[in-house]
Amino acid sequence: MTTTAGASSLLQDPVFVSELQTAAATSGKSPEQAARYAARCLHELEATPRESWLRPAAKMARFIYTRSYEAELDINQPALDELRELSRDHLLLFLWSHKSHMDSFVFLLSLYENNFRPTPLIFAGINMNFLGFGSLARRIGAIFLRRSFNDDPIYKLVFRRYIDFLVAERVPLSWSIEGTRSRTGNLSTPKLGILNWVVESCERQRAQNVLLVPVSIAFDQIAEIDDYVAIQSGKPKEEESLRWFIDYVFGRERASGKVYVRYGEPLPLPAAGEMESGMHGSTGEPRPGEPVPEARRELVQATALEICRRIEQSTPIKSADVLSMVLLGANQRALSVGEMHAQAAEIVQLIEDRQLLTGSGFSLRNVEEVEAALLPMMQSGLVKLFDATAVPVYYVPEKKHLAAAYY
Repeated sequence: MTTTAGASSLLQDPVFVSELQTAAATSGKSPEQAARYAARCLHELEATPRESWLRPAAKMARFIYTRSYEAELDINQPALDELRELSRDHLLLFLWSHKSHMDSFVFLLSLYENNFRPTPLIFAGINMNFLGFGSLARRIGAIFLRRSFNDDPIYKLVFRRYIDFLVAERVPLSWSIEGTRSRTGNLSTPKLGILNWVVESCERQRAQNVLLVPVSIAFDQIAEIDDYVAIQSGKPKEEESLRWFIDYVFGRERASGKVYVRYGEPLPLPAAGEMESGMHGSTGEPRPGEPVPEARRELVQATALEICRRIEQSTPIKSADVLSMVLLGANQRALSVGEMHAQAAEIVQLIEDRQLLTGSGFSLRNVEEVEAALLPMMQSGLVKLFDATAVPVYYVPEKKHLAAAYY
């Protein structure tokens, strides 16, 4: 099991103490106040994983997602087996897509149940550190991070040095790639966020053999899609709490199909010397007029875009994706199952020609298979059937357009 024992020693590190004095002066705190605050920041951030907590946490994760999804996760096992071998002499940084609150549970469970050790620590928003959940999450490896801390030099210093400690200890890390969770289904530009901090740390620690692992987590249907639509329509987002968590767990009983976890092709992070060369030029000197931070930003941005591209390439196409596209493309006109099959067939042919990944069991080759794929979409209310005509037709209700667009 991953361990972070000894992280508190960074508070006594002479370099950290010197930097803390500078940060204290900037923030208007005395050295004693700064030291106490730094200790509180580290306590707030630090994960305290325990092997003994993994099994009960895995049971809880399985209970949560099987209330909505099939019990067996659909995983590309050969890719995970290869990563297990690579983890012996590489530092793995997992970046996963984020479309549901179940993502983190499913991601960690996919590793735990396939004997992947050590399990990575996972960056999480401080909003999830609520009573009854935060302490458990810390014990399975959660690092709770404030949403904004640009105006807090002491917190920034502690966070930076904590990541340095984890990278130096070769602790595997994971987080959702920021900016790709879209409540409307649109592809968003990735934010640099945590990736920037980790890349800087790898540079400072001169880390070698670092692999960024793209992970796609996809669902036949999104269990909490109605919540996302409500937020997109102007409803305020409910604050996370123990009551919210209980309601979330026990409010998801509708069958929503399979969960797909796809580990994509790892992306090597340039070694420290290569990063410096890329930022300074082949001579090791800064290019005229080019500040190092800007060059690093470009490197991180290019890396983030490539990770997103690999996640997209790894994401399997599902029947609901294709049929939602067909119905939304009908310009608010209802379609018969025959019309849907004819249009879906063109998309399926394109998928086959480009050899794109599809979910297991994906097939829309005939009218019967299209009807079968429409059934769960109707059960969820995403699609409705109008059968008071000679030829029954299907359509997306007006209030479900945002939900359909999400697919």
